Amino acid sequence: MRTSLVTRKEMIEAIEQHTACISTRDIPGVIANYFMITKQLYRRKDKNAVHRILLTDIREYLLEQGHLNYATVAAEARKEAHRMKATNVKSEKTHAPSVQESELVVVQNQSDEIPVLEWLGVRVVTTKILAKGYGTDADNIKKNFSRNAERFCEGKHFYKVIGDDLNNLRVTLSNSQNPISPKARSLILWTERGAARHAKMIETDQAWAFFEKLEDSYFRQKEQQPIAIPQTLPEALRLAAELAEQKQLLEQKAHQLNQQLVAAAPKVDFADRVSVAKGILIGNFAKVVGLKQNALFAWLRENGILIASGGRKNVPFQQYINAGYFTVKEVVLDDEEGYQIRLTPQLTGKGQQWLTRKLLDAGLLKPVAAE
Repeated sequence: MRTSLVTRKEMIEAIEQHTACISTRDIPGVIANYFMITKQLYRRKDKNAVHRILLTDIREYLLEQGHLNYATVAAEARKEAHRMKATNVKSEKTHAPSVQESELVVVQNQSDEIPVLEWLGVRVVTTKILAKGYGTDADNIKKNFSRNAERFCEGKHFYKVIGDDLNNLRVTLSNSQNPISPKARSLILWTERGAARHAKMIETDQAWAFFEKLEDSYFRQKEQQPIAIPQTLPEALRLAAELAEQKQLLEQKAHQLNQQLVAAAPKVDFADRVSVAKGILIGNFAKVVGLKQNALFAWLRENGILIASGGRKNVPFQQYINAGYFTVKEVVLDDEEGYQIRLTPQLTGKGQQWLTRKLLDAGLLKPVAAE
């Protein structure tokens, strides 16, 4: 450690005793503030520098133990440096932004892969980013949008930027990794709901995986405000009390979640067994979910999942076979006309879960009421 203010033994004991139910990423800030209070380091004139040293030491310890990865530590360091820089220049800003300037916010990038953009206070992504992440091209995104225009509502699923707004946006992004073409007459920015609609239309594992990434770490990510360093003893005591209360609430929540997991164990086990189960004929699946066999086959053909005509009628399109939703078996029949080969499609365990979700979305199945 670079400082003798806190020994490694003290650090380990503090982490073990005071970080129950706290996410690993929050541990450095919590423990650093714990030592600032208990050792009265907040009284020092160089308290800010001491706080940064403590944060660095704790992160390095967690990195050594494998609790944090290098990318996370580096990202936190970049965010901290950016906050310090923002604090230094904040007082130098004297002009208020115009309406056009404030409509788009280019947030400090929290990922090297996804540029962070906000339009009218809503986090959004461009068509180019969606296409790249979903494993398709921008033209396909545009075609799906055009063919299903009635399913998209402006202001809810997307924003269309034109005119002066587009010109201002073009200037704002001129030096970014995603500049707007000078020939573009409009730009579509997709919200979380819009991105979800496109994931459903493309319906591939890559598209869903990328949307889940957007959902978890982009659209719903909130800037974590650092805990302010106490400046006086009363402030330190209040902070200590607040941290103790937060810990108690987290422990109660963890206990409740654990009880819910125990209660849900049979359902989770059933879902796991379905996902790895052997295939089932589409007709048998229809009986299981309470649909008529012919009606299900017709719906699958109408929605472009099964081939509608020809010698391969009712055989799944190759993209759904590649996705692992169906298998196709060749059955050799010997009749009066000689040997014939019949292709018999089956739904995999993964396919059963996938198709059930699509039927629920289409309103053909009713969701089971939660207990």
